[in-house]
Amino acid sequence: MALAATYLLWAWPLSSAPGQQERRLLMAMRLLLADGQTARAAGLRERAMACQPTSLRNLVLGTLAVDQGDAMAAERWLLAVTAPDGEATDAEDDAGSPADIEPAPLCALGSLYVHQGRAVEAVSLAARAISLDPADQAQERAAWTVLALGEGMLRGAPAWCSACPGHRPGDGPPPGSWSR
Repeated sequence: MALAATYLLWAWPLSSAPGQQERRLLMAMRLLLADGQTARAAGLRERAMACQPTSLRNLVLGTLAVDQGDAMAAERWLLAVTAPDGEATDAEDDAGSPADIEPAPLCALGSLYVHQGRAVEAVSLAARAISLDPADQAQERAAWTVLALGEGMLRGAPAWCSACPGHRPGDGPPPGSWSR
């Protein structure tokens, strides 16, 4: 991931189209954050702030805020990607359709809500993320984790299993979600 981010950072100023420049910068930052290189991504924050407001920009800035421990900013940026009910706020931008990135902000926001003790909101966001059937296994695991924690906060530790039809607490994780 770090190498791909480096190549994107080398390429972003070479693009003649501003939209392509911004997408390369933001994708590089997203890869840096996924690789745990928060400080390096934070060094690009002002450049990202200058980008056009897109779902990708807001996701990157929200993820950066989460990684830096700024819950208020993280919530603001992540809510800019999704409405409070979990629906995408824009139809499409230069980063692709919101369905391509929507599970990420839903999971990040749900995790933030779990940490804030906002279980009802966390469960709602996790259920929405799971319903999107994320192709990214890490996002799927994150959604199930948020759901389990939120349900546990609301109804006790084994309660999350009620979200999985035919699944009993002693069975382990839901089929196909944790063990892929």
